[in-house]
Amino acid sequence: MGKEGEVKQQIRGIWYSGNLYNLTIELIDITGSNLRIPATVFIPNLKPNEKWSLPSFIGYLGCLNRFRFALDPENGRFYFGGFGIDELNQS
Repeated sequence: MGKEGEVKQQIRGIWYSGNLYNLTIELIDITGSNLRIPATVFIPNLKPNEKWSLPSFIGYLGCLNRFRFALDPENGRFYFGGFGIDELNQS
């Protein structure tokens, strides 16, 4: 896990200090076609015994923009897949 450094992040109108980390996450597929992608995550600096009261977020930049995905809210499904090799070579 690579640390990028301390930043301030505004979440629901409140500024939080924390650190950005680069890591690899794995999306688990029920058919076994798991997808490993690089992601940047924000971890807030908390005081001793302080609990994080907000939910976790998945951001577009640094995570969702690195793979294809679709949501099916009617059936509660999340579909995902990697980019084709030709698309990766063009970036």
